[in-house]
Amino acid sequence: MDKKKILVGVSNYEKNCPKARKMLLDKGYELLEIDREEPYTKEELMELSGDIDGAIAGMEPWCEEVFAKAPKLKVVARFGVGYDTVDLEAAKNHGIVACNVRSFMLSNSVAEYALTLMLSAMKNVIPMDKVMRENRWDRFTGSQLHGKTIGIMGFGAIGRCFARLMKGFDVARVLAYDPYPNEEAAKELGVTFASKEEVLKESDCVTLHIPNTPENYHFIDKEELALMKDGVVIVNTARGPAWNLDAIYEGLKSGKVGAAGVDVYEQEPPEKDMPILSCPNVVLQPHSSSETWESKEAVSVDCAQCVIDALEGRKPKTALN
Repeated sequence: MDKKKILVGVSNYEKNCPKARKMLLDKGYELLEIDREEPYTKEELMELSGDIDGAIAGMEPWCEEVFAKAPKLKVVARFGVGYDTVDLEAAKNHGIVACNVRSFMLSNSVAEYALTLMLSAMKNVIPMDKVMRENRWDRFTGSQLHGKTIGIMGFGAIGRCFARLMKGFDVARVLAYDPYPNEEAAKELGVTFASKEEVLKESDCVTLHIPNTPENYHFIDKEELALMKDGVVIVNTARGPAWNLDAIYEGLKSGKVGAAGVDVYEQEPPEKDMPILSCPNVVLQPHSSSETWESKEAVSVDCAQCVIDALEGRKPKTALN
């Protein structure tokens, strides 16, 4: 019998995910692992997918054209929470199970990172590091979370983890917006649900944890920024399209936005001459909020189990279609 083949679109899989990799190899699967940082293009996937039985997906596009070239494909397991790179309806039409991963370790990693960006931006960590490296002693006045109103846009697993972190900072209030409010979790975490407009108007700091859906495109734009307090701090570790980065840049220049933390971009890698690069009051990161050893192990093991379950005739616990 031919070995089942698994296409792995996650870079450095052998180094970063040894436990999950062993799970797949112990099943006798053959792994076709990407050997670079950049994701496969659609055209590359169409060439590679003709003989694969499963896939562990990074950020490459799994769409109708790819599925049509993959007659043996049974499962695509997304290495993360977001699944906007997988066409769920097309996968279903081809009899392919699509899954994501909902590990606490992943959610907590992103929440901790969002907090890191927020604090770094508020306290001018990057500008002060820069002047020290230039052998200067310029000092900057920042602000603190104590007594602030925190706004969480999206109260899913990551938003709830962020709310839990706020318990240690003695903030004044934590507000949250979510079209499907989890009242029980909000009560447990001391969070008050409010409308999108109320959260924007009343928050000193806002963190985005919304899914990348058409209705959430530019969820934060010029109109939303106009509602916010002057000097608001805003962080995005969700997806690049969740805000209009040009509007954030204009807000940083005018002072409407006091500081920002940016981990995601509409185009990744982003353009090298982005205007926001000139702003000192912004912390820029390369889509790294989930990158911890703990989350990699948890996510990779869950992904591997999804693939194994699907190929052995069981429905994966995090099937999306």
